[in-house]
Amino acid sequence: MASSDPKLKTYTLTALGDVVGVQFSFAIKDIDAPVTLATSSLASVSDAIRKDRITVLSFSQYGSTVQAAAAYKNENDTMYIPDDYVSRPSGSQRTYDYGTVIHEAVHACFDLMAAKHLTHATGEAAAYLVAALYYEARHWSVKPGNDTFTQVLLEASRLTAKVKGANVTLTRPDFKDLRDAVMTHYKRISPGYRGDTIMSLGVAAAP
Repeated sequence: MASSDPKLKTYTLTALGDVVGVQFSFAIKDIDAPVTLATSSLASVSDAIRKDRITVLSFSQYGSTVQAAAAYKNENDTMYIPDDYVSRPSGSQRTYDYGTVIHEAVHACFDLMAAKHLTHATGEAAAYLVAALYYEARHWSVKPGNDTFTQVLLEASRLTAKVKGANVTLTRPDFKDLRDAVMTHYKRISPGYRGDTIMSLGVAAAP
């Protein structure tokens, strides 16, 4: 496994540290047993990064033509973060960037848990929802627009109210609008996207 980029590793840990104060806990049920996401789930990702079980590298090394701001690749337990995130000033832009890092950390979290009952589209929906909870806590809101990515962010923000209670489990009808928006967006940026494919996870779960 390659070593993390020191600056990007520090940046990612700082971003994940900022979500600690955003308390959430909910389960999401896709095709079988529900998978639980909580503030502590992201803490486990931070711990894996510190222990070099998850690597953080420049997005320039991702090696994909798919349009994306950042990425997590479970095959090599690596988060790919843009270099320029480190130098961006604090404020609204940094809040948005932190949310992007948190989104990718949710994918890493699923990998750590070896989640076996999630489709790609549902995994993306869950990641956008957690990022939306962070944005809401930091008073960042998406600007209205008609593009497919904006629609994903808007649907995620509309769903946050449903996970505010205790012992909440979201089922397909609950997150249908968000999942549909994810499918529409990813099919636009990646023709042939198969959002109903079950994710293959569990690589990062190894010690």
